Order: sequence, then C-alpha cells, then structure tokens
Amino acid sequence: MSFGWHIICLAGIDFTRNIAYVTDTGCEGIQEIKLKDLKKARFSTTKVLPPRGIYYWVEKAPGDFNPSWENVCLKS
Repeated sequence: MSFGWHIICLAGIDFTRNIAYVTDTGCEGIQEIKLKDLKKARFSTTKVLPPRGIYYWVEKAPGDFNPSWENVCLKS
C-alpha cells in the first residue's frame, strides 16, 4: 500500500480493532486504515516519492508560549 504524495494526519487509534483514523489529502473526511497497512505505507520502499515515516506531535500551546527565535534559543 503506498500513499505516494499524500500527507496524512493521524486523528486516533482503535487498538481493539487495529484501526487508525486518518485524514488524507487525497480523500475527504476521516478514513480508516489497518494499523499494519499504515506501518507498511510509512516505511514503503517505493522509489517514487518515498515516505519518510516520521511523526509530528501537535497539541494546544500553553498560554505563556512565545515562539520567537530568541525565546526558543534561550530554552534550548
């Protein structure tokens, strides 16, 4: 299974059904995909637009969050 040039966002996981809920730039609405197929797609060996198999975590920023470069450098 290959996503080619699709970008997906993991919206949730149902471990009892082994299903991931994702949004996909190639589809409308929330999609269901088997966890094993998601893993296969993330690490596909396709030569055309190979996937990177990476995650980014997104959550609401705390109230005192300041994304300025100076602030980020001082906290590193």
